[in-house]
Amino acid sequence: MNSGYDLWHSTHQDSPYFPDKKTPYLLTIHDLNFLWEKSGMKLSRRLKRLEKRIGKATAVVFSSEFTRQTVLSHTSLAENIPSEVIYLGVAPIEEIVPETPKVLPSGPFVFSIGVIKPSKNFAALVEWMAHMPDLNLVISGNADQPYADMIRKRIVELKMEDRIWLTGEVGENEKAWYYRECEAFVLASKLEGFGIPAIEAMRLGKPVFVSNLTSLPEVAGEEAFYWKNFDPEEMKNVFEEGMNLFSRDPDKKDRLCRHALGFSWEETAKNYSVLYQNLLKH
Repeated sequence: MNSGYDLWHSTHQDSPYFPDKKTPYLLTIHDLNFLWEKSGMKLSRRLKRLEKRIGKATAVVFSSEFTRQTVLSHTSLAENIPSEVIYLGVAPIEEIVPETPKVLPSGPFVFSIGVIKPSKNFAALVEWMAHMPDLNLVISGNADQPYADMIRKRIVELKMEDRIWLTGEVGENEKAWYYRECEAFVLASKLEGFGIPAIEAMRLGKPVFVSNLTSLPEVAGEEAFYWKNFDPEEMKNVFEEGMNLFSRDPDKKDRLCRHALGFSWEETAKNYSVLYQNLLKH
Protein backbone atom coordinates (compact mmCIF):
# COMPACT_ATOMS: atom_id res chain seq x y z
CA MET A 1 0.00 0.00 0.00
CA ASN A 2 1.08 3.63 -0.53
CA SER A 3 1.49 4.74 3.06
CA GLY A 4 2.11 8.46 2.61
CA TYR A 5 4.08 8.43 5.86
CA ASP A 6 7.71 9.30 6.62
CA LEU A 7 8.11 6.27 8.92
CA TRP A 8 5.98 3.20 9.57
CA HIS A 9 6.21 1.41 12.95
CA SER A 10 4.52 -1.96 13.48
CA THR A 11 4.41 -2.24 17.27
CA HIS A 12 3.76 -5.99 17.24
CA GLN A 13 5.26 -8.77 15.17
CA ASP A 14 1.85 -10.07 14.06
CA SER A 15 0.66 -6.83 12.47
CA PRO A 16 -0.64 -7.63 8.95
CA TYR A 17 -0.07 -4.10 7.65
CA PHE A 18 2.98 -2.87 5.73
CA PRO A 19 3.95 0.42 4.09
CA ASP A 20 5.14 0.80 0.53
CA LYS A 21 8.76 -0.15 -0.18
CA LYS A 22 9.96 3.46 -0.09
CA THR A 23 8.79 4.08 3.48
CA PRO A 24 11.18 3.17 6.34
CA TYR A 25 9.60 0.27 8.23
CA LEU A 26 10.33 -0.39 11.93
CA LEU A 27 9.20 -3.72 13.37
CA THR A 28 8.94 -4.51 17.10
CA ILE A 29 9.11 -8.19 18.12
CA HIS A 30 7.97 -9.04 21.65
CA ASP A 31 8.35 -12.81 21.78
CA LEU A 32 8.50 -16.04 19.82
CA ASN A 33 6.42 -18.10 22.23
CA PHE A 34 4.83 -19.90 19.30
CA LEU A 35 8.11 -21.83 18.88
CA TRP A 36 7.12 -23.86 21.93
CA GLU A 37 3.36 -23.75 21.41
CA LYS A 38 3.15 -24.77 17.73
CA SER A 39 4.57 -27.67 15.74
CA GLY A 40 4.68 -29.04 12.20
CA MET A 41 3.19 -26.94 9.44
CA LYS A 42 1.68 -24.41 11.85
CA LEU A 43 5.12 -23.67 13.26
CA SER A 44 6.66 -23.51 9.79
CA ARG A 45 4.01 -21.04 8.58
CA ARG A 46 4.47 -18.79 11.60
CA LEU A 47 8.23 -18.68 11.11
CA LYS A 48 7.92 -17.92 7.40
CA ARG A 49 5.42 -15.16 8.14
CA LEU A 50 7.80 -13.64 10.68
CA GLU A 51 10.76 -13.88 8.31
CA LYS A 52 8.71 -12.09 5.65
CA ARG A 53 8.06 -9.21 8.04
CA ILE A 54 11.71 -9.06 9.10
CA GLY A 55 12.76 -9.05 5.45
CA LYS A 56 10.68 -5.93 4.83
CA ALA A 57 12.04 -4.10 7.88
CA THR A 58 14.47 -1.21 7.84
CA ALA A 59 15.20 -1.91 11.52
CA VAL A 60 13.97 -4.31 14.19
CA VAL A 61 13.40 -3.71 17.91
CA PHE A 62 13.15 -6.49 20.49
CA SER A 63 11.51 -6.25 23.92
CA SER A 64 14.33 -8.26 25.50
CA GLU A 65 17.77 -9.59 24.64
CA PHE A 66 16.33 -13.08 25.12
CA THR A 67 13.83 -12.42 22.33
CA ARG A 68 16.57 -11.02 20.10
CA GLN A 69 18.74 -14.10 20.55
CA THR A 70 15.75 -16.38 19.95
CA VAL A 71 14.96 -14.62 16.67
CA LEU A 72 18.59 -14.75 15.57
CA SER A 73 18.76 -18.49 16.18
CA HIS A 74 15.49 -19.36 14.42
CA THR A 75 15.27 -16.95 11.49
CA SER A 76 17.49 -15.56 8.78
CA LEU A 77 17.64 -12.08 10.27
CA ALA A 78 20.10 -10.38 7.94
CA GLU A 79 23.15 -8.92 9.63
CA ASN A 80 22.72 -5.67 7.72
CA ILE A 81 19.31 -5.02 9.30
CA PRO A 82 19.90 -2.75 12.32
CA SER A 83 18.42 -4.14 15.52
CA GLU A 84 18.36 -3.19 19.18
CA VAL A 85 16.65 -4.00 22.46
CA ILE A 86 14.20 -1.47 23.89
CA TYR A 87 12.53 -2.62 27.08
CA LEU A 88 8.84 -2.12 27.65
CA GLY A 89 7.66 0.40 30.18
CA VAL A 90 5.60 -0.54 33.21
CA ALA A 91 2.81 1.75 34.37
CA PRO A 92 3.13 3.25 37.89
CA ILE A 93 0.93 0.80 39.73
CA GLU A 94 1.77 2.55 43.00
CA GLU A 95 -0.40 5.45 41.80
CA ILE A 96 -3.49 3.26 41.31
CA VAL A 97 -6.04 3.42 44.11
CA PRO A 98 -6.50 -0.17 45.36
CA GLU A 99 -10.00 -1.59 45.47
CA THR A 100 -10.98 -4.51 47.68
CA PRO A 101 -11.55 -7.43 45.30
CA LYS A 102 -14.52 -9.77 45.29
CA VAL A 103 -12.29 -12.77 46.04
CA LEU A 104 -10.57 -12.35 49.39
CA PRO A 105 -8.04 -14.90 50.68
CA SER A 106 -8.57 -16.03 54.25
CA GLY A 107 -4.97 -15.53 55.36
CA PRO A 108 -1.46 -14.58 54.21
CA PHE A 109 -1.16 -15.13 50.47
CA VAL A 110 1.13 -14.98 47.47
CA PHE A 111 -0.12 -13.51 44.22
CA SER A 112 0.29 -14.52 40.58
CA ILE A 113 -1.29 -13.15 37.43
CA GLY A 114 -1.27 -13.92 33.72
CA VAL A 115 -3.04 -15.70 30.91
CA ILE A 116 -3.97 -19.07 32.38
CA LYS A 117 -2.42 -21.40 29.83
CA PRO A 118 0.14 -24.24 30.06
CA SER A 119 3.18 -22.08 29.27
CA LYS A 120 2.50 -19.97 32.37
CA ASN A 121 2.87 -23.14 34.45
CA PHE A 122 0.40 -22.28 37.19
CA ALA A 123 0.13 -26.00 37.90
CA ALA A 124 3.59 -25.87 39.48
CA LEU A 125 2.36 -23.24 41.94
CA VAL A 126 -0.58 -25.44 42.91
CA GLU A 127 1.71 -28.40 43.64
CA TRP A 128 4.03 -26.12 45.60
CA MET A 129 1.12 -24.98 47.77
CA ALA A 130 0.74 -28.54 49.06
CA HIS A 131 4.12 -27.99 50.76
CA MET A 132 3.21 -24.54 52.15
CA PRO A 133 0.42 -25.19 54.69
CA ASP A 134 0.49 -21.68 56.18
CA LEU A 135 0.23 -19.84 52.88
CA ASN A 136 -2.56 -19.16 50.41
CA LEU A 137 -2.37 -18.54 46.65
CA VAL A 138 -4.35 -16.11 44.49
CA ILE A 139 -4.13 -16.52 40.70
CA SER A 140 -5.72 -13.84 38.51
CA GLY A 141 -6.32 -14.15 34.78
CA ASN A 142 -8.84 -15.54 32.33
CA ALA A 143 -10.09 -18.77 33.88
CA ASP A 144 -12.33 -20.14 31.11
CA GLN A 145 -9.89 -22.41 29.26
CA PRO A 146 -9.29 -26.18 29.63
CA TYR A 147 -6.00 -25.55 31.44
CA ALA A 148 -7.86 -23.55 34.10
CA ASP A 149 -10.32 -26.43 34.46
CA MET A 150 -7.39 -28.79 35.00
CA ILE A 151 -6.03 -26.45 37.68
CA ARG A 152 -9.40 -26.38 39.45
CA LYS A 153 -9.63 -30.17 39.36
CA ARG A 154 -6.18 -30.50 40.90
CA ILE A 155 -7.07 -28.00 43.64
CA VAL A 156 -10.05 -30.17 44.57
CA GLU A 157 -7.93 -33.33 44.53
CA LEU A 158 -5.49 -31.70 46.94
CA LYS A 159 -8.39 -30.46 49.10
CA MET A 160 -7.12 -26.88 48.91
CA GLU A 161 -10.28 -25.11 47.78
CA ASP A 162 -10.00 -22.87 50.86
CA ARG A 163 -6.37 -21.93 50.12
CA ILE A 164 -6.10 -21.44 46.35
CA TRP A 165 -8.30 -19.03 44.40
CA LEU A 166 -8.67 -18.49 40.67
CA THR A 167 -10.25 -15.05 40.55
CA GLY A 168 -10.71 -14.74 36.81
CA GLU A 169 -9.74 -11.45 35.19
CA VAL A 170 -9.48 -8.47 37.52
CA GLY A 171 -9.46 -4.72 36.98
CA GLU A 172 -6.45 -2.49 37.62
CA ASN A 173 -7.72 -1.40 41.04
CA GLU A 174 -8.32 -4.94 42.26
CA LYS A 175 -4.96 -6.01 40.85
CA ALA A 176 -3.31 -3.19 42.76
CA TRP A 177 -4.93 -4.46 45.98
CA TYR A 178 -3.56 -7.98 45.47
CA TYR A 179 -0.08 -6.63 44.78
CA ARG A 180 -0.15 -4.42 47.87
CA GLU A 181 -1.53 -7.03 50.25
CA CYS A 182 0.36 -10.14 49.14
CA GLU A 183 3.37 -11.52 51.00
CA ALA A 184 5.19 -12.00 47.69
CA PHE A 185 4.65 -12.21 43.95
CA VAL A 186 5.26 -15.58 42.28
CA LEU A 187 5.60 -16.55 38.62
CA ALA A 188 6.61 -20.06 37.55
CA SER A 189 6.27 -19.31 33.84
CA LYS A 190 8.14 -21.34 31.24
CA LEU A 191 7.70 -18.73 28.48
CA GLU A 192 7.99 -14.96 28.77
CA GLY A 193 8.98 -12.37 26.22
CA PHE A 194 9.32 -9.80 28.98
CA GLY A 195 7.60 -10.27 32.36
CA ILE A 196 5.63 -7.13 33.24
CA PRO A 197 3.95 -8.53 36.41
CA ALA A 198 7.31 -9.12 38.10
CA ILE A 199 8.23 -5.47 37.59
CA GLU A 200 4.80 -4.30 38.77
CA ALA A 201 5.32 -6.16 42.05
CA MET A 202 8.82 -4.73 42.43
CA ARG A 203 7.48 -1.19 42.04
CA LEU A 204 5.63 -1.82 45.31
CA GLY A 205 8.70 -3.28 47.00
CA LYS A 206 7.36 -6.82 47.07
CA PRO A 207 9.67 -9.86 47.07
CA VAL A 208 9.51 -11.57 43.68
CA PHE A 209 9.97 -15.29 43.02
CA VAL A 210 10.17 -16.34 39.38
CA SER A 211 11.51 -19.16 37.23
CA ASN A 212 15.00 -18.75 35.82
CA LEU A 213 13.73 -19.29 32.27
CA THR A 214 13.49 -17.21 29.07
CA SER A 215 13.49 -13.43 29.64
CA LEU A 216 12.77 -13.45 33.38
CA PRO A 217 16.38 -13.35 34.69
CA GLU A 218 17.16 -10.52 32.27
CA VAL A 219 14.16 -8.42 33.28
CA ALA A 220 13.76 -9.25 36.98
CA GLY A 221 17.50 -8.95 37.53
CA GLU A 222 19.53 -9.55 40.66
CA GLU A 223 16.83 -8.48 43.10
CA ALA A 224 14.46 -11.36 42.30
CA PHE A 225 14.64 -14.86 43.76
CA TYR A 226 14.77 -17.71 41.25
CA TRP A 227 13.35 -21.20 41.03
CA LYS A 228 15.79 -23.36 39.07
CA ASN A 229 13.27 -26.19 38.77
CA PHE A 230 9.69 -26.93 39.73
CA ASP A 231 10.19 -29.60 42.36
CA PRO A 232 7.74 -28.47 45.09
CA GLU A 233 10.14 -29.11 47.95
CA GLU A 234 12.92 -27.15 46.27
CA MET A 235 10.49 -24.36 45.45
CA LYS A 236 9.59 -24.29 49.15
CA ASN A 237 13.26 -24.03 50.15
CA VAL A 238 13.94 -21.18 47.72
CA PHE A 239 10.85 -19.32 48.92
CA GLU A 240 11.60 -19.69 52.62
CA GLU A 241 15.24 -18.69 52.16
CA GLY A 242 14.23 -15.73 50.02
CA MET A 243 11.61 -14.49 52.47
CA ASN A 244 14.12 -14.82 55.29
CA LEU A 245 16.67 -12.75 53.36
CA PHE A 246 13.99 -10.20 52.49
CA SER A 247 12.96 -9.78 56.13
CA ARG A 248 16.58 -9.29 57.27
CA ASP A 249 17.52 -6.76 54.58
CA PRO A 250 16.12 -3.30 55.39
CA ASP A 251 17.26 -1.92 52.02
CA LYS A 252 15.74 -4.67 49.89
CA LYS A 253 12.45 -2.87 49.24
CA ASP A 254 14.24 0.25 48.04
CA ARG A 255 16.45 -1.77 45.70
CA LEU A 256 13.42 -3.56 44.28
CA CYS A 257 11.72 -0.23 43.62
CA ARG A 258 14.82 1.28 42.03
CA HIS A 259 15.21 -1.69 39.73
CA ALA A 260 11.56 -1.49 38.66
CA LEU A 261 11.74 2.25 38.01
CA GLY A 262 14.26 1.52 35.28
CA PHE A 263 11.34 0.21 33.20
CA SER A 264 9.34 3.37 32.54
CA TRP A 265 7.33 4.34 29.49
CA GLU A 266 9.20 7.65 29.49
CA GLU A 267 12.48 5.79 28.97
CA THR A 268 10.89 3.54 26.34
CA ALA A 269 9.52 6.57 24.47
CA LYS A 270 12.89 8.33 24.63
CA ASN A 271 14.68 5.32 23.16
CA TYR A 272 12.13 4.99 20.37
CA SER A 273 12.33 8.71 19.64
CA VAL A 274 16.09 8.47 19.13
CA LEU A 275 15.61 5.48 16.85
CA TYR A 276 12.87 7.24 14.85
CA GLN A 277 15.14 10.23 14.28
CA ASN A 278 18.02 8.03 13.16
CA LEU A 279 15.80 6.16 10.71
CA LEU A 280 14.44 9.40 9.28
CA LYS A 281 17.97 10.62 8.55
CA HIS A 282 18.59 7.79 6.09
